[in-house]
Amino acid sequence: AAVEALPACVGVAEGCGTKTCKVDADQFFVEYVENGEMIDDGLLKGLGDTGAGVLALILLGEPSWGMVKLLHILILGKAKAIIRRYLAG
Repeated sequence: AAVEALPACVGVAEGCGTKTCKVDADQFFVEYVENGEMIDDGLLKGLGDTGAGVLALILLGEPSWGMVKLLHILILGKAKAIIRRYLAG
């Protein structure tokens, strides 16, 4: 999409063969990679990059934390029972 916005190399660069040459690659990099937004379409477009990142941390971080706690309880619960049986026996 953004590559089409670059001007073609008409008479500027030789040796491109059948490929389309593009100029101003450094300007393209600055505009679309360094300063461009990662989220430019879709449901989270209105939040921007920062807002969508925070939302992603909340939506992905909380369930992950809950899963770790659940596994911690399940694994340590069984380990404690085995240790108690070993020490009592």
